[in-house]
Amino acid sequence: MSTDTPSDCKVSQFSSRGCERGTLGCDVVHGPQVMIESLRRELAAVKAERDKFKALVEEAADDVLDWGSYASDYFREKHDLMGCVNKYRAAAAMREGKE
Repeated sequence: MSTDTPSDCKVSQFSSRGCERGTLGCDVVHGPQVMIESLRRELAAVKAERDKFKALVEEAADDVLDWGSYASDYFREKHDLMGCVNKYRAAAAMREGKE
């Protein structure tokens, strides 16, 4: 049995038992190191997507502040414009592992 990962292998969905022959559509039994590397790649992709969404939330906060500046003081206070902006900025600034 080979433990190399063929280029068409789908080692991104495996159980805690590991990748077993036929379960991922390839003829390879993957060792722990292959699974770890696959998880590292998947984690990097998830972090990149998280960073993209954090940037979008920060941009949304800027937009809310820009659009809100056209409203009168009454409506900015009534709808808590700065509270909204601060809520979005706080969400964008969340650190890894914290909610």
